[in-house]
Amino acid sequence: IDGYGCSTNSALNTAITARLKGLAGTQTAFTPDYRITSIQSLIEQTHATAPNAKIFVAGYPHLFGSSTASYLQSNSAPSHYTCELWRSTPVVATIDYGDAQWLNRQADALNAAISSGVTTAAAEGIAVTYVDSVVSRFNGHGLCDSSDPWLFKPSVSWLSPNAWSLHPTATGQKNGYEAAFLTTLG
Repeated sequence: IDGYGCSTNSALNTAITARLKGLAGTQTAFTPDYRITSIQSLIEQTHATAPNAKIFVAGYPHLFGSSTASYLQSNSAPSHYTCELWRSTPVVATIDYGDAQWLNRQADALNAAISSGVTTAAAEGIAVTYVDSVVSRFNGHGLCDSSDPWLFKPSVSWLSPNAWSLHPTATGQKNGYEAAFLTTLG
């Protein structure tokens, strides 16, 4: 299974751009099942429910390394480099380097929408903080990156609790998210 083409899929790019604008609150956007609620609105709802709470919102790390040095060379991939996501003989799932970098850029756009929502809500007097150091703590720890990954690779088994999730490993939780929150809390 080859993960090639998301970066060049115009329908996908249009949908994601619209959804990011929905999260940023600059336009109305939908998933196939739901209307997207802006980050600012979610923070306002949380504040209305718990007006004395201090709210902390984290960003998302890059899922993949940025250097081709940790990718596999592949003549069949558009960029000629792939990241192996899982292997179950005879099936190997890979993602093209160009698509992996596109996903990293989408994480940056998502983080910008989150940060903007936090900034706007804070300007309204809500005690909310964006925990931006999560992203930098994961540097070098994406899939096909220079150091040990702090993200689970997708699992071929739907029975696995991490199937297709790309959630942080225990190390990613401790050294990435927990450390970032503890630093922010001071």
